[in-house]
Amino acid sequence: MQTSAVPARFTASTVQALRRVASSLASAGLTEVLAYPFVAQASNDLFGSAVAGPVAAMTVANPLDPDAAALRTSLLPGLVTVAHRNLSRGLTDLALFEVGTVFLPESGASYGSRPLPAGDARPSDEVLGALRASIPPQPWHVGALFLGDLRSHAHLPLFAAAVELARAPSEMTRADLYERAEQRAQHDEELVIDPALFLALRSAVPQLASVQVRLKAGTFHNELTRFRYDVVLRREGGAEATDVPVRTLPLAEFSVDAVRAALADEPPILVVPSLRNDRLVREAALVEVLSDANGPATVADIQQALEHVEPGVDPADLVDLDPRYDTDLVWSADGCDRFDLVLRSRNQPSRQPTVFTDAPPHWSVFANEPAQPAAKDLGPTLRAHVRASLPDYMVPTAFVVLQALPRYLFPLYPVLWMFAAAWLVEVSFPRLAGSRSL
Repeated sequence: MQTSAVPARFTASTVQALRRVASSLASAGLTEVLAYPFVAQASNDLFGSAVAGPVAAMTVANPLDPDAAALRTSLLPGLVTVAHRNLSRGLTDLALFEVGTVFLPESGASYGSRPLPAGDARPSDEVLGALRASIPPQPWHVGALFLGDLRSHAHLPLFAAAVELARAPSEMTRADLYERAEQRAQHDEELVIDPALFLALRSAVPQLASVQVRLKAGTFHNELTRFRYDVVLRREGGAEATDVPVRTLPLAEFSVDAVRAALADEPPILVVPSLRNDRLVREAALVEVLSDANGPATVADIQQALEHVEPGVDPADLVDLDPRYDTDLVWSADGCDRFDLVLRSRNQPSRQPTVFTDAPPHWSVFANEPAQPAAKDLGPTLRAHVRASLPDYMVPTAFVVLQALPRYLFPLYPVLWMFAAAWLVEVSFPRLAGSRSL
């Protein structure tokens, strides 16, 4: 991610703007880094710039490193280098940002050295103008890079139900388990993102050529392989592969022999859609059971029912189906417990065309709103205080933390607020630590 921030010349307002931007990003949890402005020209070609259209290459005459002689047109190459260095040291969850200048030569302009003026007197306006004209525009940009696992928003109900089932006693009722799973999903403290966000990303990033949402690799069935995923984004002009027709092989019942027979004439791409994911078939069945009012009565009954769920296809068994093909395992649009098998020929570089979607009215539909730890602890704190002042039958069973107060629910709204205010005064809450969050 990179955006133009402020002009290159330093003024008081420029410095203030830079400080505000850096402080805002740092307070959001990002770490500021400083990268060298010298990069390989291949990096400029790969990442491009934040401006529309191609940018002319510009190199220095005496580079510190002959392999990094170009001046950067984007902050992204430096951020990727810093991230690579941290990844090699075992740091995988990164949120980095840089505030710095980039070099954007204007088309047709000639840049280079000019005779330097003497240092014993102020240069004339003509000399200063000539010096400035020898340097390309250097606007200030802000770049950010995020690395880490992506948790699927579409699979959040499955994750919450699986966690609560593992913790529940056998005598717990289905209704109580359902309520616990709903509460966990609503109060998850980690950001989860719907894979559909990346299919709508082209409306904001026109250079995006293709998107592929892949399952996590691994032979074990755990939280990482079940509910997290990887995304591969390719920009236009960045790869030699081309879009080709895709052969689809729908199978009512998966068979390795059927797949290998379809590969006999070596199609560029073969897709086997909507395979039941053995990692998630039980979790998907669990969500259906919890939503069924006539389903099993207790946790013990639910666990017994899940033992009879028909197994699916294990993605780990499909990695090396044919040595002539690369295997991609991607999420399917047919259901949370489905995935597509994509086989791409190694002899015919190609890529599967991406079906992009339109941008939503609000991007927040693709993600949850992570619960704040303070909000999670607020309910028990208030309940304990109220219990000391009121009889048990008047103690609320739950406190719901709202992001904003509702307005104009019905005509009695002002009267209710007067009643609530009088009740609060009567109970006389003390000033709690962290009461600003109230």
